Amino acid sequence: EYDEALAATLTPTPTPLPIAVENVHFSETMIGGLSVLGEVWNNTDTPLEQVRIGVTLLDDAGQVVASAEGLAALDLVDVNERAPFAVLFGERPGKFARYQVVVLRAVPAYVGSYYRDLEVGDLTVVNEGYASYTVTGRVKNIGPE
Repeated sequence: EYDEALAATLTPTPTPLPIAVENVHFSETMIGGLSVLGEVWNNTDTPLEQVRIGVTLLDDAGQVVASAEGLAALDLVDVNERAPFAVLFGERPGKFARYQVVVLRAVPAYVGSYYRDLEVGDLTVVNEGYASYTVTGRVKNIGPE
């Protein structure tokens, strides 16, 4: 039943800002799942945060086979910046013919909570063996915060 008093207090979910999804790549995992890798590109004029991506797999008839979602790897996606994402289907989904990748959430960022003016210096990389490295250096906040 529709409750007008309750409806007046509800806050609608904001529509995500229209950012681009690019370079989508599918690959099977070693344990039988499916991973989807790609990038989101903030082509708006506003820094964004909480960027969440959804992937839906569809069969020939357009019916949903499986769906999953994940977050962009960067907390803050600045103007004209790209951020990678990975969405994992833990088990192999059924056969699919098409897919849809959409941005489910992207909100204007409060940039005051981020340290954006960091400078890396005195960087040293030491090869410790097969695929293992030790990286040392200094990080300096050169900004006003």
